[in-house]
Amino acid sequence: MPTHRDAYDAELIDEMVKYTHAAYQGRADQIPLWHETFVVAAALIASARSALHIVDYGGGVGSAFAQLLPALPGDVQVRYLVVDMPDVCDAGRQLFNSDDRIRFSTELPQGGQPPDLVYVNAVLQYLDDYGDRLGDLAALKAPWILFSRLSAWDGPRFATQQVNLPGRQFASWFVNVGEVSEALASHGYRPACDCVSEKRHPADLPETHRVDRLRTMLFVRNPG
Repeated sequence: MPTHRDAYDAELIDEMVKYTHAAYQGRADQIPLWHETFVVAAALIASARSALHIVDYGGGVGSAFAQLLPALPGDVQVRYLVVDMPDVCDAGRQLFNSDDRIRFSTELPQGGQPPDLVYVNAVLQYLDDYGDRLGDLAALKAPWILFSRLSAWDGPRFATQQVNLPGRQFASWFVNVGEVSEALASHGYRPACDCVSEKRHPADLPETHRVDRLRTMLFVRNPG
């Protein structure tokens, strides 16, 4: 199975900064909109309160934050933490250096008030140890965990090599839906929504391992 994973290079990070800055400036017509489900979920949570606390695991330079802001009423107080690799975090800090609503870190927070929502967009497929990471995310004790653009299916977990980015290679896992649910169930979460996305998966896979569409999974924390 492929395990080699190159880090993002400066050119790719610059591209991330470019479309995120466009979203932040309200120029949505110039960017790919990937976070529609997240925006709706976060807006529903914010509708019942005047504050919103988000942890965005693998959130890049903050594109979801930029897409979220114009969707919320102006009086909602947003606290947003992006957790990602050091070079990506550095680029995000530079992009949002005058906005104290968003912070960047290479580590998940330890202790403190649980966030309202943990957002994980197109991330699990790049983690060899994704089972352990699910435990780390559950330990934040957020009422909701949302997985978006997830490469998941009902068959056994397998890996391919992602080669659609010139000069870079990534190990890309297709995770088992049941394993994700069972892992989170052991930490007190149950599925609230499991559906396929309108976005088709770009991988050209053999018929025995065909995964045509990406997946969205929302989990709610059991009371108590």
